[in-house]
Amino acid sequence: MLTADEIDIAKEMLLVLKPMEVATRELCGQKYVTGSTVIPLINCLIKKTESIDLTHPTALSLKRAMLENLDKSSSNQGSSDDDVERSDSLWSVHNELPYFSVVATSVPSERLFSKAGNIMTEKRNRLKGDKLQQLLFLSSLNFENWHIE
Repeated sequence: MLTADEIDIAKEMLLVLKPMEVATRELCGQKYVTGSTVIPLINCLIKKTESIDLTHPTALSLKRAMLENLDKSSSNQGSSDDDVERSDSLWSVHNELPYFSVVATSVPSERLFSKAGNIMTEKRNRLKGDKLQQLLFLSSLNFENWHIE
């Protein structure tokens, strides 16, 4: 059974680890770009971790070790839950950063070309561009958005 002091230490360690969990979830996104967010996210993670107030030496040493590793990874590089307004959001400190990220992936465009290739088959080779665009738009909607009863 855990003592009250051990429970307090665990709570403080969770405070230190929470921003890391949020960053991990943000970088695991499949429906949005993640490669271009790594450097800003590391800087946000550093600022968020620095702002955590702790009292227990164990939690303080975890915080110190995390900050040292984050500082190393951010200096080595040269410089999405989905709600960014939450208090545990790492993006709340992003406005203090002096740069913007750039899209670093072609996955969305590759998916679009793949869908277009599936629609524009050999039998449908006379589809005009506007009809293809309409079909691509309709294929991007969820079935619930069609409002078919």
